[in-house]
Order: sequence, then structure tokens, then C-alpha cells
Amino acid sequence: MKQRILLSRIVFIILWITVVFFYVFSSSYTALFLFYFFICLTIVTCIYGILIKDKVEIDIMSQAIAKKRTNSSMTIQLKNKSFLPLPYICCTLLIQNKLTNEITKEEFTTSLFSYATKNISFQIYSEHCGKIDIKVKNIRVQDLFRLFKRNTTPNARTEIAYMPTVVEGNVDGVYATKEMAEAAIFFSERKGDVQEEMIALKEYVPGDHVKQIHWKLSSKLDELMIKELADVREERIVLLLETSLNMEDSGEQINTIDQMMDTFASLLQYFVEEEKQIYVGWYDEGIKQLQMELMYGKDAMGRIIRETLSVPRGDFKATSYEAYIQKEHESVIVYHVTTKYNKQSIKENIQTNYIPIIAEDWLEQSKQSMNKGAV
Repeated sequence: MKQRILLSRIVFIILWITVVFFYVFSSSYTALFLFYFFICLTIVTCIYGILIKDKVEIDIMSQAIAKKRTNSSMTIQLKNKSFLPLPYICCTLLIQNKLTNEITKEEFTTSLFSYATKNISFQIYSEHCGKIDIKVKNIRVQDLFRLFKRNTTPNARTEIAYMPTVVEGNVDGVYATKEMAEAAIFFSERKGDVQEEMIALKEYVPGDHVKQIHWKLSSKLDELMIKELADVREERIVLLLETSLNMEDSGEQINTIDQMMDTFASLLQYFVEEEKQIYVGWYDEGIKQLQMELMYGKDAMGRIIRETLSVPRGDFKATSYEAYIQKEHESVIVYHVTTKYNKQSIKENIQTNYIPIIAEDWLEQSKQSMNKGAV
């Protein structure tokens, strides 16, 4: 665009110089006519540039929710408020995924007759889930000869929430790593109307009940481990979404964030179908504190997913789980949606009521289960 304007001005200056030389060194009426014609043309062009300033209105309309990896429709409406036609209108769109921080620019050029309105349709595509913010960065209006331009920064924008893919799955037998699988599984068995919850592990000492020996874990550790049980009458479940990621490869980080959101949404769907009220939490670096929401149905689930689609991700000082354990909660089962890249943090925080869910592994296991069921 700048090159075109510069080229047009260079051509116009060359023509002006040619006309002036022709006028000075020629006494013909043609030279006189061309001289006055270019004077009038320059004056009219300057006046035209003044009159078309801020004469373009723009509005963006789009669907609110879309599926990732599908095209969603968007319409840009342009309106000319001037009695003069606008031969060159160039709009620059800034498209940003607030979840993955992917930013792209799109430009289009059009024209408008006097007092005309035009609708321009676009197709927006996103490979990853996230809240897509679309705004008009600026509008440049030019005269017929592209000698002058008038920039406008309108306040036109819209958002499209590209939702994560929900995979059929559950929380039975989820684990963080093979080394800590048995230590992370929540154990309960029903006795009448009361449940017994495994609240701790300890080494076996003479006098402990043999039925409470954790045989699988004992075989791995080469020493007897005992499950300490406590009666509970109510399950309190917390689902944490990790927002702190320490990854050097930005492309891999984007894919990991996408997988974590798929896992998070799938687990929310699972708990809704199980008719469980759960607390959902995540660390928000923008306000530097843990956000906690009570999810009690599909409406709340959709709202929570849309809200987390714009929460910043990055290498933060605090993780979602670290922010959570600063608060006191009794008899709580914590499911933590995280990634294999945060294994060190998982090992430091492993507890019997803490169940880290590795997004990459969970999705793979759920898809394998679905394929086996289809067969």
C-alpha cells in the first residue's frame, strides 16, 4: 500500500514537472490548458481528501460459538456517509487467539458509491480452540489517483469462541506417570451408606490389618505399604486446569494447550453426565490469583469453558495447584489437568487425594477406548 502511494506521488510529480516545462517553453493553448488543468486537479484532490475524512462506518457481525477446525462465517458491513464516492478503501483486520496468542493480519480493498452500504463476507478458520478476537485495526481511504490517504481507527470488533473437542472418557484409573500410578488413584468402597476414602499411605507395622495392604504399590517399592482409610459421607471434587507451562517450542506449547482444553472440557462433560457438582479452578496470571467456580450443570459448564478460553498461558511463578493448596480444604478430591512437561511439579505435589491427569495420555487412552468400543 505504501509503495503504491509513493509510486502514484512520484508519477504525479513527474507529470507536474513535465506540464510546467511544457507551459514555460511553449506558447500553445494546449500547454496553458494542461497547466491550469493540473492546478485545478491538485486543488480538487486536496479538497476531496478533506471531505472524505472519517466518512466510513464499519461494523462486524459473526457467530458467537464455533467448532475448531471448521469455517465460521463473519460479515463486515461498510457504510459511506459522504456524498462523494470512495474509490479505494483498504481495511486491516487483526485476528488474535487469546488462548494460544496466535496473531494474524488480513487486508481487503473495496470501493463504495455515495451513501452506499456494502456487506463483505469472510470465512474464519482456527486449527485450535480459543477465544478469537477480531478487530478492525484501521481503515485507509484514498482518492482516485492515490495521492492522499485518510486513516481511521474504528472501534469495531467481535469475538468467536472456538470450543474444544469433547472426548468420551472418565476419571477411572487416571494417573500421572507409571511410577506414581498406584499412589495417585482414589480408592473408595461402599459399606452401607458410608464410603471409605484412602487418605494416606504408610509403611506396614505389626498389628496393621492385612486387608489394608496396598499390594501393587508394595510390589513396586519392595516393602509393604498400608492404606489408611477414613469414613466420608460426601465427596467434594475439585477440577483444576493448569495455566502455567514452561516450554521452549511455541508450536508444541500451542498443541499442548489445545490438548489440555480438550481434556478439561471432556472431564467437565463427564461430571455433568454423572450429575456431580464440582468446583472448577485455574490460576489467572492477569489478576494473579486462583479463580474458583461452582459447576452445577450444562449452562455453567459452557460458561466456564468460554471463560477459560481467554485465560493467559505461560511460565508463571505459581501453578494452579500451588495457588490452590494455599487454601484449606478438607476431604477434597483434586483432579489436576496438566501436561507431561510439568512432571517435576507433579512429583513434588503427589498426594493420595491429588490426581494429576496428563492431557496427552488421557486423550490417547480415551480415543483407544472409543476405538475398541467401536470394534
